[in-house]
Amino acid sequence: MFVIVCFALIVLSSKMFPHNSENNKYLELNRQLASGEVQRYYTECRDFYSKVDRYKKGSDVVFAYEDMPIVIANVKPYYDSQEPLNPENWVNRDISTYYELNSFIVK
Repeated sequence: MFVIVCFALIVLSSKMFPHNSENNKYLELNRQLASGEVQRYYTECRDFYSKVDRYKKGSDVVFAYEDMPIVIANVKPYYDSQEPLNPENWVNRDISTYYELNSFIVK
């Protein structure tokens, strides 16, 4: 009897609180991890940092969008700037401050 009641509760709760497995972010992220997509994104971000770090202090750095890490689903983009050409926008200013550059922009 206990098993039947538990089964009925499980069925009833699944009807009351449906969970769509197609839109489940945990499953999507696990698929991205299994396919290597997240690891590729990490590698692109790490390579970006290495490229910026090679510039001499005080340089004016201009990066092309093509050289930026490619955004993947379910992950906040590394470079999310509304004004990529403005060296005073907070993202560009913080990158230039951290790496001791004169300026940093993305074209």
